[in-house]
Amino acid sequence: MLPVLMPVQEFLFCSVHGLISPQSFPFAVAFNLTECRQPADIALAIDSSSSIGDAKYNQLLEFSRYFASLLNIGPGGSQLAVETYADTNTVRFQLNKFNNKSDVVVAISFPFMTGKTMTAQALKTMRQVIFSRECFFI
Repeated sequence: MLPVLMPVQEFLFCSVHGLISPQSFPFAVAFNLTECRQPADIALAIDSSSSIGDAKYNQLLEFSRYFASLLNIGPGGSQLAVETYADTNTVRFQLNKFNNKSDVVVAISFPFMTGKTMTAQALKTMRQVIFSRECFFI
């Protein structure tokens, strides 16, 4: 017997209504979102390599700010961490850094780095550093 698959909106812990425009974010799959109400620990790895370029990197930052604005951020709510990567990766802030959404949205502003695309290293850092036990609210 095959396992029962849950609907996408339940998997994302988000209800589905608002639209992220493919014109505003051509690199992203267009899907509907409203404010995410279930707490989640989310880490964004933002590509800052030469293959993305400065213009698309700024679109990634804009999308990340918009995404953060949909979350209920803080103790007892969602937490967001952000990492940028190219030749090297930099954890810009950890999951437990901010207690509210407005501070997170303002903090998502980082210089474009350039270099090779080292996605595997970024994901390794995410697993080993961002999702370490010390980075969660108690």
